[in-house]
Amino acid sequence: MLLDGKVAIVTGSGTGLGRAYALGLAQAGAKVVVNSRTAGNVAGVVEEIRKAGGTAQGCAVSVASMEGAREIIQAALVRNERPPTDADLGYFKPEEAAPLVVFLASDQAYWINGQFICIDGPRLAICEHTHHAKTAVMPGGWTVELLLEHFKATAGMPLQAYGFLTPEGRKIL
Repeated sequence: MLLDGKVAIVTGSGTGLGRAYALGLAQAGAKVVVNSRTAGNVAGVVEEIRKAGGTAQGCAVSVASMEGAREIIQAALVRNERPPTDADLGYFKPEEAAPLVVFLASDQAYWINGQFICIDGPRLAICEHTHHAKTAVMPGGWTVELLLEHFKATAGMPLQAYGFLTPEGRKIL
């Protein structure tokens, strides 16, 4: 299968999109760690994956804390692999993001909107958000098999460069 030997952690997989992603990853052969804050939802998705022949385990904790993140990753380390370090988790203190929020709320940031901005400790990044740069249509919809066969030749090449436009219209990478 496409994802044999891989382990996928899917946060928010108790319902909605996360559930659909967890089921799809399991169907493709990944071992899935189902994560949600609601134990009943976690158990239901784990059972659904197992009934379909997949491998899953649940972890009903919040990803909002470092302890929760560590617990989720530990759940994925089913053998004797080492526990995750702060560097593995991209550790930062939540209050380190507060200056970005204050800046974005200020009048000096009036020109910034609709951006996907990431800040984790010393790193600040503008991530290119989704837009239709190149489109391909598959009648009946896309399957994993069709994506494997057609992605590069249709919508996948070239990939979009990272960056953002300044107020003056210059692209910064």
